[in-house]
Amino acid sequence: MKKITILLSAFISLSVQAQLMDNGLPYPDTKPGASNLEKSGDFGSFCGYSLTAAPTTNNGNDGVMFKIRAKKPIIINTFSLLNPVVSTADDFEIYTKTGDYVGFETNPAAWNMVFSTSATPVNDTITFSASLSLFMNTNETRSFYVRGLTNGVDYLNGTTEGAIFSQNAELEFFEGKGIGGLFATTNTPRVFSGIIHYCEATEFLCDTLGTQLTNSNSNDGIFFDIQAKTQNIEIDNFFLDFLDVTKSKVMVYTRNGTSVGNEGSPVGWTLVSSNNQVNPSEGSAAVAPVLSIEIPAGTTKGIHIVLDRGFIEYTNGTTVGEIAKENDFMIIRTGTGADEPFVTNNLPRKIDGRVSYCVTSNIGIGDAELAELNMFPNPTDGMVYIQTGNANIENIVVMDASGKVVYTLSSPNSNSVNINLDFLNSGVYFIRTQTANATRTDKLLKN
Repeated sequence: MKKITILLSAFISLSVQAQLMDNGLPYPDTKPGASNLEKSGDFGSFCGYSLTAAPTTNNGNDGVMFKIRAKKPIIINTFSLLNPVVSTADDFEIYTKTGDYVGFETNPAAWNMVFSTSATPVNDTITFSASLSLFMNTNETRSFYVRGLTNGVDYLNGTTEGAIFSQNAELEFFEGKGIGGLFATTNTPRVFSGIIHYCEATEFLCDTLGTQLTNSNSNDGIFFDIQAKTQNIEIDNFFLDFLDVTKSKVMVYTRNGTSVGNEGSPVGWTLVSSNNQVNPSEGSAAVAPVLSIEIPAGTTKGIHIVLDRGFIEYTNGTTVGEIAKENDFMIIRTGTGADEPFVTNNLPRKIDGRVSYCVTSNIGIGDAELAELNMFPNPTDGMVYIQTGNANIENIVVMDASGKVVYTLSSPNSNSVNINLDFLNSGVYFIRTQTANATRTDKLLKN
């Protein structure tokens, strides 16, 4: 079930006294109205959650720096700026670091830029089109620095730097600093005026991680590694760029551990997909109807994707094993090109394309009442049987990989239920089973 948090704000009339902003410029005496502050949208699976920091502004500089603390596992997606002075497009950058920003305000080496874009206010609000996917565990602190390159960022004068300014059940937001220049002068205390948009990571998150490289090279196939960080993940497909392909068999092999040093022999590798039906034209396409490659937290899986005709495009790398792309959940490492299955003469090479995955640390975990839940067959052609032991099922919800509800069954009041999902397309789905005292989500593959 998606939870949408909506905040209603009355019209606020402020009499702004003549003053100078932290950047030395006069604060304008014409400001947009403070209506419609909260425009929480659907930013992903189980999203639409938001926390308003400061709803008004009375100061500004080139940027603002602040920290937040998660009370439960969440995924930070993007931010909105409220009541910007300017009404024209500007360029913005978002930087982040784990932990507190204090002591690192003027140290750019401690920060990572995670987003850069041009944006224009709409209804007195700038909502960045970012999908940051920054996972935060319970009690974890993360700092952010939002910077406007031309007109800066408006914010509110604070009371005490480091004090909690606003909070809800999922996170706390703290007063921070105004920043002049790029990691330069600071003014304190200052409060970010905007909205923090996030997902509650209580069940699962499905997303893609793209390398977005240059497609400067190609061959019959490629070897590379994927490493799961602190969460279990499951790969459900790869979307690669193909060249000179009208019809081809696409073979996907995996192995536990790294592919490095194991490219020359099929020993230790498992063929997980051999698909004769993929017919990619020149451009990007899925390598299989659906995959199910599980990578436990802290482990590495070697991947080998190869065609029997045509080419997979990739990009030359610098060092085999170097990080080609990463996010909070996984690392994609540079591998080698392949002339044919288990023959490599080209290195180092980086995968071009996208990895489609789900974070599955909490999938299949439920309270004791649902510990003996049995769902079969899986994969299924349509019919699914769910048995819970002694507990009566009160509700069943079926969701696709984006979190969209595609089927519901209410009040069956039985410990054994069968549902017909024949109408669904092939792919990955999640079935949430609810009893009077417990809820459990399980993954289902539909053929």
